[in-house]
Amino acid sequence: MTALSAFECIRPDKAVADRVAALPYDVYNREEACREVAREPLSFLAIDRAETQFDSSVDTYADEVYDKARQLLDGRIADGTFITDTDKSYYVYELTMNGRVQTGIVACASIDDYQNNVIKKHENTRADKEADRINHVDRCSAQTGPIFLAYRANAVIREEVAKAKKEEPLYSFTSPDGIRHQVYKIADKEVVDNIKNAFAGINDIYIADGHHRAASAVKVGLKRRAEHPDYTGDEEFNYFLSVLFPDEELMIMPYNRVVKDLNGYSSEEFMKIRSEKFDIKKLYHQQRKLTLECILMINGISLLQSRIYFQMTRLTDLMLPYFRITF
Repeated sequence: MTALSAFECIRPDKAVADRVAALPYDVYNREEACREVAREPLSFLAIDRAETQFDSSVDTYADEVYDKARQLLDGRIADGTFITDTDKSYYVYELTMNGRVQTGIVACASIDDYQNNVIKKHENTRADKEADRINHVDRCSAQTGPIFLAYRANAVIREEVAKAKKEEPLYSFTSPDGIRHQVYKIADKEVVDNIKNAFAGINDIYIADGHHRAASAVKVGLKRRAEHPDYTGDEEFNYFLSVLFPDEELMIMPYNRVVKDLNGYSSEEFMKIRSEKFDIKKLYHQQRKLTLECILMINGISLLQSRIYFQMTRLTDLMLPYFRITF
């Protein structure tokens, strides 16, 4: 049973939505983030990576950086860059890339579902990256980055999303990378309840991306619970911002890694070590592809069988796959 909550959203004014929209905080290093914010000062990256407001003498994780993030957020709410919806709603988020459409529901997922493994994880997290987002969320008192979740498609949800997409979108723009973004609002209480009840019938959802953001948001929620022992479970800190996409619309692309140095191993030693974790078949000439198969088991149930194909030119250019969950 998945507990999914509608929420009162703080979002960009329509006139500046295309300028506020930003890539995730962790795809930039500091220098790149500074360049991007200089190019577009309204970019949400200025809040997500508030060290862009300081020179290099200020540490990325200094207290004043997180204080600056809160100051920027409050300022943009005050000046009307961001507006606040006062009704609890879901939002439909549609992305179109190269003609392919993927549509998710923006909602708040439960930290209890995360704790109880209703929300499935497939990556470990690093304490230093968690600490950064914990400080950011806690200082801002806001969920500043959604978690990418996946769920098995449901007919009721599919129908309600299709109906919402017949209405006028809140936003419709194409970002510099060529991806079209459209957002619709679902505020009707009956429809909100239909979606909530449909998700209640789904036993498992999966983190596709955002393990550090999720772990950090949950830890902030637990911290707030400790600070408010009389909490009811309905408070906003009991949930974290997510976008949930149905499996039937997902296209999973593998992450690959290139090995450029064998770290002192011979070719034979390196391949022997790889064979302890993967089934490797060497192909020749025009068939120079490597095939790896992986079965992911959770609670003894086989969830996926994925094949990763890639070109192999030289042994030192061997591509090692890093798996994300598929269905």
